[in-house]
Amino acid sequence: RFAARRAEYELLQKGIDRALAQEIVEELAPEPEESLRFLLERKYQRSLSDEKGRRRVFAALQRLGYSGEDIRTALRDYIDYENED
Repeated sequence: RFAARRAEYELLQKGIDRALAQEIVEELAPEPEESLRFLLERKYQRSLSDEKGRRRVFAALQRLGYSGEDIRTALRDYIDYENED
């Protein structure tokens, strides 16, 4: 699951017009919070137990095109939610 910014970049690399790429991404891309929550639960859950793992997850999510602010918020919310149980 790419972030909207990365999805747009990938479309541009395939030769899609910028305006069309932006329109497609706006229409189809889920909210970053939703995508990040999905990724944290499905792919990176086991890596969040220590600081080193969280740094690796942060870097991986940045490579997918998510902003640092969105990632920090998602990590904080996810860890807070997990600690409530």
